[in-house]
Amino acid sequence: MEFQSERRGSYQLAGIRYGTDFPGWDGKPNWLNQKFKDFHQRISGLSGFHKDAMYFIYHIVPWEGFIVCTEIDEYSDIPPDFVKITVPDIRYDVYSHHGTMSSQPETFERICNASHGGEEDEEIVHFEKYDGNFDFTQDSGSFKIYIPVKQIDGEFL
Repeated sequence: MEFQSERRGSYQLAGIRYGTDFPGWDGKPNWLNQKFKDFHQRISGLSGFHKDAMYFIYHIVPWEGFIVCTEIDEYSDIPPDFVKITVPDIRYDVYSHHGTMSSQPETFERICNASHGGEEDEEIVHFEKYDGNFDFTQDSGSFKIYIPVKQIDGEFL
């Protein structure tokens, strides 16, 4: 499976944390579409929020639920019920998912079985980035999956 490596420096995400009520792969398109719409409405009048791409955080340590968010400027004021996450200056292996949400488990399986660029860092945030290339109403298209690469003493494993 092909991937690209990305290292772009540290940046900030801010958004809303949801509980563990994830509806499964088949329900994910409607669930995520509604969460993105609600979130986009919440940030529509706020400055410093980048509205060109939405992020879905599904792995964060300590894990306290799913997070729907977007990039923010460094000194943006965020509502009190939002969470702020710093994506560290590390390398991510970035994979593309093409197709329906129900076929995403196969994409994850290919990622896990691939001889990719490095060992996965399970302590760093994992996320998906949606930049408008996925059509939630048709449950098809593409989005990016970001897997952090483990680093020890400045060297990637």
